[in-house]
Amino acid sequence: MAKKTKSRKLSGKLFGKLFLPAFILTVALAGVGGYWIADNIFSVSDGGTMADGSRGVLAPPADKKSAFKVIRPNPFTPWQAYEEKLPDDIYEPPHTKLAAPSISGGNAPTWIKNSIPYNDNEGTGPLIAIVIDDMGVDRGRSEKIWKLPPPLTLAFLTYADDLAKQTQSAQTNGHELMLHVSMEPGSKTVDAGPNVLMSGMDEDELRNLVAWGMDRFDGYIGINNHMGSRFTEDKDGMTVVMQEVAKRGLMFLDSRTSAKTVGPMVAAELGVPHLERNVFLDNEPKVPAINKQLAKVEALAMRRGIAIAIGHPREETISALAQWLPEARARGFQIVPLSAVLKKRLGIGE
Repeated sequence: MAKKTKSRKLSGKLFGKLFLPAFILTVALAGVGGYWIADNIFSVSDGGTMADGSRGVLAPPADKKSAFKVIRPNPFTPWQAYEEKLPDDIYEPPHTKLAAPSISGGNAPTWIKNSIPYNDNEGTGPLIAIVIDDMGVDRGRSEKIWKLPPPLTLAFLTYADDLAKQTQSAQTNGHELMLHVSMEPGSKTVDAGPNVLMSGMDEDELRNLVAWGMDRFDGYIGINNHMGSRFTEDKDGMTVVMQEVAKRGLMFLDSRTSAKTVGPMVAAELGVPHLERNVFLDNEPKVPAINKQLAKVEALAMRRGIAIAIGHPREETISALAQWLPEARARGFQIVPLSAVLKKRLGIGE
């Protein structure tokens, strides 16, 4: 019995001496392993590659111009939809006269140079511009969009891949181009994607991010906001954005994800040509609901002479537009690129 008691005491002392070092080693190994796993998982959503060599569906572009760390302030699962819930209002802006830009001596601003010439010999009725946001990430549906009858205005996300190739295909099919810039949403549970513009961001960092996005491809007329219900309410942030827009001779379309947006006010202060969205087409992504929204677009265009609608590359939207576009033209509506609306507002002839 004494031998057993002595053996147990020795075993206990040995266990006590070995337990702490073993525990520390275990924690250290777990940390290294966790870091490796996290690094490999998040490298997919932050621009890395998967084991099969493919890239994450929402990975930022891997090119020499993408020199910034991905700013992902909120929890994010890259395999889920992340669109912000948008307001369903039909917005009718006040009738305000916009100052026409100086284009003497062939010195036209970039938005005019990149605009699609439009002849109104197809109809004399009201103008309707259809803008399709979120282009470029879902390659299959984006291609279906640019194969619809032109001219639509297609806003490509800054972080989509192969933007030069995709935008060239869209232009070849007769559509106008815009740059779709990710801006901070109001909800902290929503992620607007890589390199999103954040309110309160350092001015230099913000300016660099805007410039990064604007260098992603060529040939677009201007920018509009992706989400941005919080950022578009931030006058300081929007001032930096509008300064960069003005510097490049572009225009601004406010998607109006917030009724408190200061985008148009700041654009007017800085002399940036701008427009505002009137109708969202597919907040309810069902063909009958989209058709009802298109009817509202027609009614607004009849009242005001102009209407701007925004949709997205969804199967239901593609199906509804494929049927509606020829029918609307047959009813006398002019389906025009967004630049044609702006030119009319500015009194600029073709």
